[in-house]
Amino acid sequence: KLMESSLMKGDALEKKFETWDFTKGSQKMYNISFKYAENFNMAKKNNLGLLIYGNCGNGKSHMSFCIANKLLDSGYSVVCTSIEALLNKIKKSFNTWGSEGEIEILNSLSNADLLILDDLGTENITDWSLSKIYNIIDSRYRNKLPLIITTNLKINDLENTYGKRTIDRINEMCTFYHNDGPSIRKEIGKAKNELWKE
Repeated sequence: KLMESSLMKGDALEKKFETWDFTKGSQKMYNISFKYAENFNMAKKNNLGLLIYGNCGNGKSHMSFCIANKLLDSGYSVVCTSIEALLNKIKKSFNTWGSEGEIEILNSLSNADLLILDDLGTENITDWSLSKIYNIIDSRYRNKLPLIITTNLKINDLENTYGKRTIDRINEMCTFYHNDGPSIRKEIGKAKNELWKE
């Protein structure tokens, strides 16, 4: 039931710390994410979250999936999804069930032990999406529950995009880490090119 409620699908469910590939994912990001998951009771008690930013393809989503799976295996309720998929789910539920469907989703986001919003900044920016994102983050803030965000946006761009009210809450809730590792996808692409040549 926890896995179903997590909104995680496909290969995201297979990302584990035990199979972390240090030739691709950085030691620094492993240490940060592993220690966070290991000390989650303290993080939850003190509403300590993370905001991981950096270039695309360097393992930010992978590390958030590892945290989610470790906590799910330990019996915590975790919602881990891309921001775009989440906003689409809210829209779809509203179209199908009206405000009750939307309220049910928002309640699950408000009350989970941990909410992970992956790829913030990839969604279509509208007044509606900005309002929903603010409400989601504000509900975590008011419930004193932790939040992890991954994004390709630079810090200055976050405030310019989401506004001071939203970013003030994120600043209070999250420690910011820059993932400056190289693109893992690019390296995988190179390896596939070599395989193709062979």
